[in-house]
Parts: sequence; C-alpha cells; structure tokens
Amino acid sequence: MAEKIDLKELEKKAYKSTFQDGFWDIFIGMIFMAFALMPLGDVFELPEMIGMLLISLGWNIGAVVFMILGKKYVTVPRIGMIKFGPKRKADQRKVKIYLGINVLFGVVVLLLQMTGKFGFITVQRFALSILLGLFISLPFGVMAYFLDFPRLYIYALLGGLGFFLIDLFELFTSGPIALILVFGIIGGSIVIVGVIFLIKFLRKYPLPK
Repeated sequence: MAEKIDLKELEKKAYKSTFQDGFWDIFIGMIFMAFALMPLGDVFELPEMIGMLLISLGWNIGAVVFMILGKKYVTVPRIGMIKFGPKRKADQRKVKIYLGINVLFGVVVLLLQMTGKFGFITVQRFALSILLGLFISLPFGVMAYFLDFPRLYIYALLGGLGFFLIDLFELFTSGPIALILVFGIIGGSIVIVGVIFLIKFLRKYPLPK
C-alpha cells in the first residue's frame, strides 16, 4: 500500500512539472491576445467578420505551434518525456472533448452571426457580457480542473472579467480601443508570467552536456 501511495505522489509531482516551463501560460496568454488582434482586420481592408475570423484563427494556430515546438525542443531535452497513467490520460481526453464541443459551438455562433441569423434577437449589453464571460471562464475553468493546473483558474477569471472591463473602458474610449486595451493587457500579462516561468525553468534545467 505504501508503495502505491509513493507512486501516486511521484506521478502527481511529475504531472505538475509539465507546467513549470511556462509554455502553457504563454499559450493561454496568446489565446487571450487574439481578441485584442481581431480589429486589425480593418488594416487589411477585409470584411469585419471574415477579418476577425482569419486573424484569430491564424494567431491561435501560431500559439498551438509555438507550444508544441517549445515542448519538443526546449522542455523534452531538459526533463525528458513523461508518460502518465490511465487516469491522467482519461482527464486529458475529457479536456479535448470538452474543448472540441466549445470550439464547435463557437463556430456555429460565429457563422450565425456572419449570416445575420441573430438579427431577431435583442440582448442587453450587460447580459451579453455575462454570456461572453461564461463562454470564456467555463471552458478554461474545466481545463484547470482536469489538468490540475491551479494558475488556469485565475486566467479563466481574468478572461471572463475582460468583457465587463470592455464595457467600463468604453465609457472613456470609442471604437475597438477598449477591446485592444483590455485583452492586450490581460493576454500580455499572462504571457509575461509564462516568460518568467520559462526563464526560471531554463536556469534550473540547463541542457545536459
């Protein structure tokens, strides 16, 4: 029995070590920064919804590629590849399924918006902020639970509050400036946290000679 407890504790420590390199933090920060970059579609003179879709999609794909390459060429050479037991693998599968459902829902909402199918629905701005906040906070909160990643709870809360902050900023600004400022600050701050963790990781685990 004692041996099983020790193995579980060892696996728990190894699992948490997967978040010490900061790449997950940088990835989450870049996802939030995608919101701040959406208005840049006007710079390229693209239709509003198409520009937002292309910029956010391209940026998020870049974030995924960055994390994959970072894990492969920075983390693995220093601490190796960690394989986990059935429970951890099952939790990761649940996260992927849940995120897949949310992504599908987001795509459906976006397509309905682009085709004007929401024209008959009147939603108050405050209620819309709540819905958008939950759309951000709930998926990341579920990810934090299944991934056992405590910092992600804070990031989920910040992302959800972002839409309320946009309403507040729009009292003093106009146009997309509020969106750019709020999610630029939130995403940029999370990226900075990730970079700090990455620097500590590189110092703690230099490449073996």
